[in-house]
Amino acid sequence: MSLNVLGQHPVFHNLGVNEGLPGSSAYFVLNDADGYIWIAGDLGLSRFDGKNIRNYYTVKDITPNSIICMDTDSKNQIFFIASDGTLGRIRNNKPERLLVSDKLVETIRQHAASIISFKIDVNDDIHIGTTYTPYVIYHEGDYQRFEERKFEHNTYGYFYALGNKKSVVSIYQASADKIFTREKRGSMVMGNWEPSKMDTGRVNFTMVEGVNPRMASVKLRNGKVLFSFLNSMFEYDGQEFRTLREFPTTILAFFEDHLGNLMVGLSNGSGMQLFENGDLNAEPKVFFIGDAIGCITQDFQGGIWMSSVENGVYYIPYLKNVAYDNFKGLNGNISDIITMDSMVYVAANNHSVYSLDAHDHVKQSEPVASINNVGDLKLRPINGQLYYCGSSSGIIDPNSLKLTLFTGPNWQNISVSTNDIVWHPDGVLIGLSYNKLYKVENNVWHELIDLKVRGNCLLYVAETNELWVGTRNGLLSYQNGSLKSILTDMLEGRVITSMVQSKSGKIFISTKNAGLYIYDHGSWSQLSMDTGLSSDFCTDVYIDAQQRVWIATKQGLNYFDEDNPGVIHILNRTNGMNSNEVNGCCIRDNNLYIVTKEGLEIIDLDHLNEPFHGRKINLEMVSVNGKDFPGQGDLSYQENNVMFQIASISYRDLFTERYAYQLAGFDPSMQITTNDVLEFKKLPPGHYDLYLADVDEAGHALEPKLYYSFDIAPPFWVRWWFVLLIVLIMLWGIFLFIRMRVAYYNRKLMEKNEIDKLIAESKLIALRAQMNPHFIFNSINSIQDFVLNNETQQAYDYLSKFAKLIRLVLNNSKENEISLEKEIEWLNVYVSLEQLRFRNSFEFQLELDDAVSENLDIRIPSMIIQPYIENAIWHGLMPLGQKRKGLLKLSCSMLGDQLVIEITDNGVGREFSSELHRGEIHISMGMSLINEKIDALKKMNHAKVDITIVDLYENNQAAGTSVRITIE
Repeated sequence: MSLNVLGQHPVFHNLGVNEGLPGSSAYFVLNDADGYIWIAGDLGLSRFDGKNIRNYYTVKDITPNSIICMDTDSKNQIFFIASDGTLGRIRNNKPERLLVSDKLVETIRQHAASIISFKIDVNDDIHIGTTYTPYVIYHEGDYQRFEERKFEHNTYGYFYALGNKKSVVSIYQASADKIFTREKRGSMVMGNWEPSKMDTGRVNFTMVEGVNPRMASVKLRNGKVLFSFLNSMFEYDGQEFRTLREFPTTILAFFEDHLGNLMVGLSNGSGMQLFENGDLNAEPKVFFIGDAIGCITQDFQGGIWMSSVENGVYYIPYLKNVAYDNFKGLNGNISDIITMDSMVYVAANNHSVYSLDAHDHVKQSEPVASINNVGDLKLRPINGQLYYCGSSSGIIDPNSLKLTLFTGPNWQNISVSTNDIVWHPDGVLIGLSYNKLYKVENNVWHELIDLKVRGNCLLYVAETNELWVGTRNGLLSYQNGSLKSILTDMLEGRVITSMVQSKSGKIFISTKNAGLYIYDHGSWSQLSMDTGLSSDFCTDVYIDAQQRVWIATKQGLNYFDEDNPGVIHILNRTNGMNSNEVNGCCIRDNNLYIVTKEGLEIIDLDHLNEPFHGRKINLEMVSVNGKDFPGQGDLSYQENNVMFQIASISYRDLFTERYAYQLAGFDPSMQITTNDVLEFKKLPPGHYDLYLADVDEAGHALEPKLYYSFDIAPPFWVRWWFVLLIVLIMLWGIFLFIRMRVAYYNRKLMEKNEIDKLIAESKLIALRAQMNPHFIFNSINSIQDFVLNNETQQAYDYLSKFAKLIRLVLNNSKENEISLEKEIEWLNVYVSLEQLRFRNSFEFQLELDDAVSENLDIRIPSMIIQPYIENAIWHGLMPLGQKRKGLLKLSCSMLGDQLVIEITDNGVGREFSSELHRGEIHISMGMSLINEKIDALKKMNHAKVDITIVDLYENNQAAGTSVRITIE
């Protein structure tokens, strides 16, 4: 036995109170130039952007009430009439009362209940049709002037647009036998209608007492005009009128979409009738039975919107996308779908099988008997037979849908729970049940092998005579009674959900956690989200007759040509699907059958060739530091918190937001977001451009468009002119300061140099005064020694040389510097005196290199060498006694620009001399004075003098001292 089931309707979405509308009754719906859907209802006006509903409950000085009519002007402002006759508009996203004359307000209020039409023409004049008379409100003077169109009898009016322009045509019933039309402000008689001569195009309107006649009209693409009176449809082709057909209830709305489909909205629960391709002779499809459809329009993406008196608004993305929603237990529970012999078969988790014939008429089987209710029911066409597997398994008669169960060998009339079934060339069916393989003989299952792992699906590979088993942990191969793993490393841990082989021999394997694997005669490849799949959670894979590979995923249906897997196309809610969670699909004729968690859906494949309908992206609001900023331009440095309210409108992807943006000057590249608010805080000074762009089906940003530009000015103290001024002032101040300080320091330095020079000169004079008596005292002591020892001749010689020495010392002491030649002259005299005094106990050697010999006029500080010679004689040579003959050596040489003077003795050395004089209070007056003289010379910036003293050793014994004087 089978059950016939119906329930086909377009895939649609319903916007009602749960989605944010203030009430369940909608009277009018339109799509404005910015892409917004406006809904007039019993509790005010609402605007929908595909994600959010904004309700305008009240207007200033207008109490909440129903909005019965609305239209847009050339500036895309929304005008409306409330049920109390009040006129209003939405301007800059804010509602306001339209300030018209008091007389007009009172007139409209009196006839509010009889308003049946509302239209704004190309001149932005407002036309209102009532059951009594039409009115026109002229926009000049901000709608202060209005005019009443007078006729002899009661008048019924309706307005609609001609072509692409908003030229308004008004149709009125001026009397029982005349119909007038008005285009802008002209008028003409269209025809005379008489009761009994309908064949001539004359029509009689029957007036019904107490009934408010409703007129609807539409101008078709072929130029003809359809209009209605009550439940009758009429046509006017420019020459004559004719009656087309009668409807069960009053006609409320006509609409022709961009494909030429004609839709008729009816009252009193009669729903909407669809005449495909505008064929009024064909039987219409009837949808939304039980509802009254008062207005029909089409959005910029081609979707159809209908206002419902009881259930808000219906939205149909694609008229040809058909869904089934009242299969018994089927909705949301479909587990598998296949085609076989021009039929479509559907398996549901209520353990029933359904068939759809060429006209999509549905037949349902009896529920499949099962041992439990676990497992999805799958269908497998094998050798002209239709097999099923699940909690039970067996054969289905394709025509009668009669079920025959397979049983197990050890159970009586109890079927084996099966995950999949395939045909093996050995002439047997092989089934997969949990972790075991079975074969069937005479409708009885027999166990073949234990897999040791839970299996999900089977595929027989003829080329290798293998049976592939997709499991919850990779892929196995069964052949000749044995198992082996296939590509353990690549597929280990992969949950395999389905496998299929194309005519070319390629094998496609879907997984629950790693996308799709492709086996191509020995080589493997993988498709995943990284390569373009919408999800790595794949539930099924299917190959159609055109060798397109279809992958069902949890995020839409993917497909690609077998030979071009690099180009993946994605179908999801944006293509009119009722859900993104796809369980499977198949193709019959030119229709794609898809099963999702919401049920069964049929899509016309011609739809796949339609161009991409992108979003409309609107910049709704700009706020700066939390306050609205309506204009563009410069912001101060303190106005650096900027927020943008964005509307990314796409009705094919309801209640989602997706677009790309870039704030050039802040963001380095385009960013994709799902937020309707972009907020940028503490922006630094600079120029900024906000770019917005749509995002294609693959998630790539399209060509961006500049939406907003602004500049944040730097604070005045960092602007170039202020910085330059400050820098100039600072430089001038620094210059003055440095100049003053330099002058001050120069003055102080000059004073200090003068003082230091005076001090140094005084000190040199004092030093010379100290040194001269020292020499004289030592020399007189020597003469005294000679006299006391009766060495008259020696005393005479010494005295003669002493006189010469005194003369030289007196001459040299007058100057700070003398020539090297004079210094050597008086040193020779001095040394000869010392040799006389010490009985020639030491020898004196003078060595001058060629450079010095040729330049004896070199200037050196006066009397700088003598103290070291004196020190060498007295402390180095004299203590030698009889140890060895003393030797004093004076050498002068040039080292570059330096004069090097070395005084060398072979005396006892400094250490022995210190021991010898330990305990004596002795101050080497000459050495102390020479050190002070060197310091004084430095302060006077005279010659630079460096002194180096080195102890000499021979066989680890003291062998004298060397003094090195370097003069620059």
